Amino acid sequence: MFDFPDLSTPYVIRPALTTTEPLDQAAALTGSLAVTTVKNEYLTNPGITAGTDWVFSSPTRRYTVAVDYSTTPFRRVFSAYGSSAEQYFYDTNTLFDSASGQVCVLNVTPTSYDQEETTPTSGVGFVISPGGQAAPLTFCGEVSVLSFNNASGTSVLGALLARKDIDLNYTDGWVSIATPGNPNGGAPIGLPILGASFETAFNPAASAGIAGNYGLTFGHRFTRP
Repeated sequence: MFDFPDLSTPYVIRPALTTTEPLDQAAALTGSLAVTTVKNEYLTNPGITAGTDWVFSSPTRRYTVAVDYSTTPFRRVFSAYGSSAEQYFYDTNTLFDSASGQVCVLNVTPTSYDQEETTPTSGVGFVISPGGQAAPLTFCGEVSVLSFNNASGTSVLGALLARKDIDLNYTDGWVSIATPGNPNGGAPIGLPILGASFETAFNPAASAGIAGNYGLTFGHRFTRP
């Protein structure tokens, strides 16, 4: 709590919030970012040298879960904040990755579709790298990057430290990632997430004697609790 106030803590009184206490403001800000699903499209068609990275940012995650570096080994610390004691991260939906020194968020479940809305009818339909078949998807760090069908290639954004790859059954399509939050039961409250999809493509013959490089950015679409 030593970093209050800062630029991520608004000082406005909303109709439903009658206090300017920093913890209540942080709770209001986090609640406005909370989503129960994240959806977007991806392109990996080798015919156009396509590639896709998704970025996930949780700018207010540190208000609920952080790392205590004064202990050996390091440990996670959790807090509920605000007058309603909101808490989005728990021992059951986070882990501390000692190798990377990052807190990783669990219980985020992807479902893949092709461009015709088809989804796998058996098996999990994806592989997370690093990891084997059915390894869970996790968001590690306050900002993480998910590459598509690109386990051995270079990230579209050049990401290294917090990058994972998801290998799907489909070359192009879209993915819905469930982010329910509230692992201790009750109605889903979501997780505070922002982000976008970043895509690249290359056409060696855009017109006579001209090649074309393309970059596209699409903000994530969300379902809110």
